Amino acid sequence: MSYSRPLFVPIAVRDSRLAEKYRLHLFRQGGLDPLDKLTGVPALFIPGHAGSYKQARSIAAEVAEVYQNQFHGDVHYASLDMFTVDLNEEFTALHGGLILDQAEYLNDAIAQILLLYQHQRLPGRPLPASVLIVGHSMGGIVARIMPCLPNYKDRTINTILTLATPHATPPVILDDTMLQLYQMILPQQGYPNDTAVISIAGGSLDTIVNSDTVALPVLPTTWTAFATGIPHVWTGCDHMAILWCNQLVKKVAAMLVEITDPSSPWQTRSIDQRMGIIRKHLSHSPHVQIDGSSQRSPSD
Repeated sequence: MSYSRPLFVPIAVRDSRLAEKYRLHLFRQGGLDPLDKLTGVPALFIPGHAGSYKQARSIAAEVAEVYQNQFHGDVHYASLDMFTVDLNEEFTALHGGLILDQAEYLNDAIAQILLLYQHQRLPGRPLPASVLIVGHSMGGIVARIMPCLPNYKDRTINTILTLATPHATPPVILDDTMLQLYQMILPQQGYPNDTAVISIAGGSLDTIVNSDTVALPVLPTTWTAFATGIPHVWTGCDHMAILWCNQLVKKVAAMLVEITDPSSPWQTRSIDQRMGIIRKHLSHSPHVQIDGSSQRSPSD
């Protein structure tokens, strides 16, 4: 179990046609995160099917704790300013049109998030030009659809972490739109070569999403891991517990902080450095994907 002292600050996204349907919030960890300014790297949590924006709290709180306890004062790293979105707990697994609506709104939300930093620029730091994404369940599919839409601004997403997301096949197929969306993302379209996509599966304890469908195509910029195979986690997670399992949340939080680079406009390290950090945290055999394929970084 993970603990937090959550505060959620509403953020207006006025330049979106869906501004009346969805709501953006900024998470603040009580006692650690300042309420009146942005000091970290921008990140966005996307809940899944029937999910709540408040589900961001465990990972966001642990990121704040990890940064405070292990990296505070080190100018080479930053904490995360975790934004999260109220999507009305929509049933995105059942209707592809909802995924499109959410993806469109979230592209507009990212533009608004980056605009906030123009008014709160920290001395010695460049303005952020991209956002980290954390997606749970169908929220991970929404994240992968976002770069495929016309209102996506180039390179505003460069890292996507998904938890219990069915990347390979939809959980159910009730409309043609869902099939079309999966055809868009399966070839890994829409991403430049420096976008990292990470997928973590809960394993057999997840009875909602079959973990076989959580695997990503094996590419130099993707990584798939089972919770049972992650060092110092060594246990499965059910579909909801993957968001608050303490062993896993600690690993994810440390990984997210380590890939930050506040001196870069993209707010993260190079793709080779990011993939090395991801492998270090998520695999006891850091060159082997879950399907047994060998995958080495250019520096190996």
